[in-house]
Amino acid sequence: MTTTPKGLLASLSLTLAAAMPLSATADPVADFYGKRSVTLAIGAGPVGGYAVYARLAIDHMARHVPGMPKFVFQSMPGAGGLKAANYTYNAAAKDGSFLLMIVQTIAVDQAMKTKAIRYDARKYHYIGRMTDNTALAVGWQPAGVTSVDVLRKREVVTGGTGPSSPTNIIPNLLNRYAGTKYKLISGYKGLGRIKLAMESGEVEAMVGSWISFKTSFAPLVRDNKVKILVQLAPNRHRELPDVPTAAEVTTSDEGRAVANFLASSAGIGRALATPPGVPMARVAALRTAFAATMKDPKFLAEIKKRNLDLNPATAAELDSIVAATLATPPAIAAKAAEIVRSGKKKK
Repeated sequence: MTTTPKGLLASLSLTLAAAMPLSATADPVADFYGKRSVTLAIGAGPVGGYAVYARLAIDHMARHVPGMPKFVFQSMPGAGGLKAANYTYNAAAKDGSFLLMIVQTIAVDQAMKTKAIRYDARKYHYIGRMTDNTALAVGWQPAGVTSVDVLRKREVVTGGTGPSSPTNIIPNLLNRYAGTKYKLISGYKGLGRIKLAMESGEVEAMVGSWISFKTSFAPLVRDNKVKILVQLAPNRHRELPDVPTAAEVTTSDEGRAVANFLASSAGIGRALATPPGVPMARVAALRTAFAATMKDPKFLAEIKKRNLDLNPATAAELDSIVAATLATPPAIAAKAAEIVRSGKKKK
């Protein structure tokens, strides 16, 4: 009987291991992301709450994705975020290289059967939410728009970006159910354009997220140029305890039900999603990377430094919010749809 020396066995094992194909031991997800960049798009202009959180994700999430791809920012404004939502669902790359910070009204719009929709909100692969989001109606103080009573007494011109955006929804909602006299001029390309229009006297009011007014538009709050009038959220934001919700200023049970339905979008907030069809291994990697980012000390330090809100939610929680919104009684969703479709377009 012939015996093989131990040294020869060890050498043979090393030779066989070296001869094995690299694909047998490599991470296919890391291999994919290590060879390309990832686009992170928003359905809004390059300033405002969506942009703030999208750029944070770009700065911090890449190092947690296998292969550490480069993240690239893309602004795709139009139709209150629906242009980007439709593009992501139907035309964007379905390989995990395209992410969307999805418009927070994604499920509300579908429940209202908005004609422009070319997606099913239940079929996106949600990655996670950075924070919930409260939309605010503000008045331009130099124009005397300082209370809801002013909105009820005289016509106040406000700017909007599109029918599915809170910039349009809140004025139309309050006109229908709270007795206000907003004149909505829709079609502005992002909150930055509306802000400039307000500063120039073209409009007297605007709607934006609380995050926008804490960051991009902070000087307007600091210098008392704007007065926060109403918030679209299920409950008053902890930092705005004296500002009523839209449901609180309505004057009927139907109005309160419609306002609360529209306010459900706050739960989606600033959330990332991929189109359907992305391989689940890559979706799982993105979800893991997102969760790691939400606990990353560098990310948390920047959140604190910039005084931003952080209230993460998982993909499963976002799925539940979408499902609950889509289960809204059709009669309430139809009333909300009437409000959304009642705005004027900018000429």
